[in-house]
Amino acid sequence: MSSPIWMATPPEAHSAMLNTGPGPGPLLAAAGAWSALSTEYAAAAAELGGLIGSVQAGAWQGPSAGQYAAAHLPYLAWLQQAGADSAGVAAEHEAAAMAYAGALAAMPTPAELAANHMIHAVLVATNFFGVNTVPIALNEADYVRMWVQAATAMSAYQAASGTALASAPRTAPAPSIVNLDRSNTAAQTNPLSWLGQLVQTYLNLYQEGFGEFEALLQNPVGTLRQIITAFATNPAAALVAYGPLFFFAAYEVVSPIATYGPMLTALSLGLSLSLGTITLPAGAIAPIAAPAAAGGAPGPRPPPAGAGG
Repeated sequence: MSSPIWMATPPEAHSAMLNTGPGPGPLLAAAGAWSALSTEYAAAAAELGGLIGSVQAGAWQGPSAGQYAAAHLPYLAWLQQAGADSAGVAAEHEAAAMAYAGALAAMPTPAELAANHMIHAVLVATNFFGVNTVPIALNEADYVRMWVQAATAMSAYQAASGTALASAPRTAPAPSIVNLDRSNTAAQTNPLSWLGQLVQTYLNLYQEGFGEFEALLQNPVGTLRQIITAFATNPAAALVAYGPLFFFAAYEVVSPIATYGPMLTALSLGLSLSLGTITLPAGAIAPIAAPAAAGGAPGPRPPPAGAGG
């Protein structure tokens, strides 16, 4: 709000807003928090500066020590700047709180305004034959003074608080102390890149193993002699050199088992289950007559044809 708008509002509104608001307490609390943060930044900067100084003094030798110091120097500068910025923000909060206190001190109190209105009512009520004309004019002039005083106090408070807000420093983001190469950055931006790298590594290993296996087939005796000699002289280097060959051979042995083993197991299990559930219809198989016991009595014979009854 600008001065003309402040001037257009009666002093009762300005006095009520300032006297019934939260007061300077939240501003002072925020200033204390920013001041504590500035102290923490300064302590961290002092500790990091001591570490970098000890590294540069020779406590840590080697190229990694130089890289450590070079990576942390920008962060040390940021800590120092952040501490100064936090102290500046705390000072601006304190300035805004002081501006509020000044506006509250310069603002006419609600009691003064109420007394002015009460005196004005009494003077008007007892103005017989114009005897209170001059006191009424003086009372109205005093009210105009309080009107202007309230508008001026609000304008000054607005200017001071706006200046404090505009001049408060802004802390930049902290610099990174980790040196990420481009390959890691690309891998982070493309989550599927690791899958392509894994497939490419697998294909390279398979091709190397296939080449070694082809050499073994073309010259088995010479290749075996080379493998035995290599493992006898340097087993670690031989394992690295002929590792793809062993991987290829193991893959060719294990892959069919891993591929077709579950299929054959499932097939045999299905056949056993299906055979166990086969049922035949009734009467499909005729019963087999039991043979006559040896030495048993012969059964009755039918009468000969043409025999008289």
